[in-house]
Amino acid sequence: MKLKINFFSHIKSIKNLIILSVIYLSFLFYIFGLSDIETIVYLVLPFIFIFVLPVLVIHLNYFLSSTTRMSYNIDINSLVVIDGQDKTIYKVTDIATIYIYATPNRFKDSATRSFPFEDYHYAKIKCKNGQEITLTSLHSQNLDKQILDCLSDVPIEKVFRLFPLVTK
Repeated sequence: MKLKINFFSHIKSIKNLIILSVIYLSFLFYIFGLSDIETIVYLVLPFIFIFVLPVLVIHLNYFLSSTTRMSYNIDINSLVVIDGQDKTIYKVTDIATIYIYATPNRFKDSATRSFPFEDYHYAKIKCKNGQEITLTSLHSQNLDKQILDCLSDVPIEKVFRLFPLVTK
């Protein structure tokens, strides 16, 4: 599986927020129309603080902690890091541990989501040579499942986070 951050991966990541926003704003305009703008503003502000702001913070955090010039290939028993013309291959024997950070709903594979940011997750791959590779859900929406399928021989630890921000 080739993993790379591009315009479409950004859109896929915020898809749930876009759908929720369109439904919520359509509902508000249907109920109140344009006649009661003050009420709409009072109802939109909590929506922004509860739903939009957390997604923007996590999305920006993931974008800033990922290198867009690099792409990755996760194959059975190997991870290939492609930086321009350079390729570095990490076999399963070269990887010490993989930490997957996600919300509890993501790990439960629950179909219901309370917040749009619950689909965000990331993985830290610690190599035996001391190098650390961070892959985020901007690379792939099913990053956790791809890692579990292809790199299953590596020790994988699932770390629960209610707000999964990438930390150094």
